[in-house]
Amino acid sequence: MSAPWLFRTKIVVVSAPKKNAIPCKHVPSGFAEPAITTALDVPPFRLALAIAKMQALVHPRSRLISIALVISASALTRAIVDDVGTGFDLAAQADDLEVTARSSLAGAVGVGICHLFMESLTPSYSFLDHAANLIAKPPKKSPTSTPPPSTLGDFIYAAPTTSGLGAVLVEAKGHFSGDIGITNTALARRPYIDQVKRYVHDTTNTGLPIVHGYSVAFGARLPSVRSWSSKPTPNAFIVVAQTSHHSAAGAVGGPATPGRKRTPSAPPGATSTNPSGGGRVRSTVPVPTSIALANYRAAFMLAQAPVIVDMIDIARDGRELIGSRVSQRFSLIESDIGTFVRGADEAEDAAPVGVRFGVEAHVAIQFLNALASMLRTGSRPPTIDLDVQVNANESDERTRSLDAVLGDGLAMILGRKPTKQNALEWSIDSGLS
Repeated sequence: MSAPWLFRTKIVVVSAPKKNAIPCKHVPSGFAEPAITTALDVPPFRLALAIAKMQALVHPRSRLISIALVISASALTRAIVDDVGTGFDLAAQADDLEVTARSSLAGAVGVGICHLFMESLTPSYSFLDHAANLIAKPPKKSPTSTPPPSTLGDFIYAAPTTSGLGAVLVEAKGHFSGDIGITNTALARRPYIDQVKRYVHDTTNTGLPIVHGYSVAFGARLPSVRSWSSKPTPNAFIVVAQTSHHSAAGAVGGPATPGRKRTPSAPPGATSTNPSGGGRVRSTVPVPTSIALANYRAAFMLAQAPVIVDMIDIARDGRELIGSRVSQRFSLIESDIGTFVRGADEAEDAAPVGVRFGVEAHVAIQFLNALASMLRTGSRPPTIDLDVQVNANESDERTRSLDAVLGDGLAMILGRKPTKQNALEWSIDSGLS
């Protein structure tokens, strides 16, 4: 039996071939599509964190369900991926997993890897919402009143090059399957055509123009197939389809080779320091308020801050706040990769023993103070200025820490208890102090 996947970072090759650049005659103002990396680093705990975030977005009403799904997906992924080597190789026991369970797991892993891929772009996509929350109307020329879920992409990301006033629709796919390979371009192209293309250059129900679209398909080949297949393909791969805003759909990449990796670079205005430690490069960017609220609702739901989740719901719905005597206490957790805040009540935490979710302290202050201002004034600005961690993944490698952090500051800290209990308090009148 292969060793379970616990520590080694895997490298997954990325292909974005010419035929998967889907032409679109509209050229959005102020948008430039980011460069695509040719290979993606996938550390095991950062993948688990990405899966947790995406599950919290898809299941926003139940932290218990989100945590339970993450525990299941993470444990099964560790069990069926071989820890040896840098390839994302499924171990022999993957063939023993019942087909329905295997398909469900592949979907969860595919969504997590999709988010890591979106964060690997330059500039990166870090802030997002479940697409069904922002597209509740049909695309143009659609005869139906509401698009069926099967015809709508999964997630809406804030487009990083549109001054906070644009969005990108993304469909994520995952396959643990038979004789598939990196040359199966339809794995990404077909979902793009079916679930993304019709919405590009429409608007969300909050008025954000959808300036671009992606379909990101992750595939991993079963060991039973690898033993007899002659297809020259990596055992795991990512195939990408995206919008081309040029009539001649130029290549946006190509079948990558292992080891060809792009070093993330900071967007204009980035600084080289991080107030919370960890050595990561950070950049302050404007994020559409509707997306920021959804993104951090998921983050603070995981970080055990129920009052913040309730206040975000009030701000999102535009409901009148009855009274202002509400507060949320936070504890601080010190880690090799920074300082993080999480709700102070540890009594009912459903996360696995020794696992805590938190939000990077500097980003938490930015967001929570903006939330307090919205609730005090009753007005919602179009964007919120927030820090994005440009090379969050690199810091994990450099410090050799098992802790993991995403670009928006959401973190998963292993084996550390809060260093300062009840260190900070958030209120509508004072923000986080």
